[in-house]
Amino acid sequence: MKELKLLKNRTRVKEVLSMEDGKEIVVAGFVKNIRNKGKNLKFIIIDDGSSEIQITCLRNIMEDKINELNEIHSQSVLLFEGKIQKTDLSKSGIEILAENFEVISHAEPQIPIDFGNIESSFEKRLNWRNLDLRNEKRRIVLKLHSEFERFSREFFYDNNLTEIHSSKLMKTVSESGAEVFEIKYFEGKAYLAQSPQFYKQMAISSGFESIFEIGPVFRAESSFTSKHTTEFISLDVEIGYIDSEEDVMLFQEKWINYTITKLKEKYGDKIKEYFGIEIEIPKLPFPRITMSEAYKVLKEKGIEFMEGGDLSSEGEKELAKHIKETTGHDFVFLTEFPWSVRPFYHMRPEEKSKTRSYDLIFKGIEITTGAQREHRYEILKEQAIEKGLSVESLNDYLNFFKYGCPSHGGFGMSPARFIMCLLELENIREATFNPRDPKRLNP
Repeated sequence: MKELKLLKNRTRVKEVLSMEDGKEIVVAGFVKNIRNKGKNLKFIIIDDGSSEIQITCLRNIMEDKINELNEIHSQSVLLFEGKIQKTDLSKSGIEILAENFEVISHAEPQIPIDFGNIESSFEKRLNWRNLDLRNEKRRIVLKLHSEFERFSREFFYDNNLTEIHSSKLMKTVSESGAEVFEIKYFEGKAYLAQSPQFYKQMAISSGFESIFEIGPVFRAESSFTSKHTTEFISLDVEIGYIDSEEDVMLFQEKWINYTITKLKEKYGDKIKEYFGIEIEIPKLPFPRITMSEAYKVLKEKGIEFMEGGDLSSEGEKELAKHIKETTGHDFVFLTEFPWSVRPFYHMRPEEKSKTRSYDLIFKGIEITTGAQREHRYEILKEQAIEKGLSVESLNDYLNFFKYGCPSHGGFGMSPARFIMCLLELENIREATFNPRDPKRLNP
């Protein structure tokens, strides 16, 4: 038998599926299934991450080497050399008639999680996340996450935003005194950043007109909800020289429209196949509703809420349902948040009980908090004092505004939560490569 071609000559299965009959090819991937048809014929399905294909192994071609396949278990990684041929025995319409193979890696016979119709528990799947993601339906969730970031960067660069990478080690906390991870830092201590918020504003005061960052943030929240993790990727944008928070909302809805359009073009068919969801391109502009108006809607629906407070998860779902029924839209901007539930750096209009801030709700779940920031030094300092904060502890931050700063605003969002909402997943950990929560620090 002739020697195998080098692995570097391997062709991805997705590309093989469109190639001509009779072409010699090398493919490699995980073994998904082996069917034995007597001693002289075997059918093997391999998956290399791009797609799967059937390999047909005949004794009269492979001679005694076919016997070695008896020692192969599911999830082993094999390389095959052979010819493409058309067939009615595979769903793709083609197969590879194997001439030779080699084992790249053996898998042990007993796989710790189920790949069949009976699924392992979610926690067990997370314990074996590398095996869990060999399921294409689960893997495609993270591919969507990746593409969402790529298309976001395209939009941001096309709109002249500069990408920054802020420090994740901070001397003081970035949002409040709670929910932070404290770490030893040489002879002192530091905190893992809850948000790049202060540094985004530093960038605007440094002369960058508009910026964005996509990076990790850390929240020491003892929370076990379906939409929280203790570490996640945050996508943040800050835009300078704005007139109001409306400028930020206009930017965000155009960006979301762009990314969803791109995701549908590339993955719309797969999303419909695996999740039964027809991706809708959101119409512009997105609906807007003030908090005062939202309170009235929820009161009519009999939903409990605290006047002047934030909405509960139930309230967000009911509000989204109302917007869907009245406008047909999956998105809604919830505006004019009360000052009592917003941080000190949000700008206030003349009516001091409100802020120039908003949440964006997508399919009943809040995915974004955005606002126009207070950029005037004296007012910012007064607002910090009003919130009961130590001005001295905020000196580094306040210094960003001491020598002039453009008006600005922005937002932050978790891409994982966005993908969770888009695919209507039950848990954000499905959209996270290595999820972390108060009880999970592995693998």
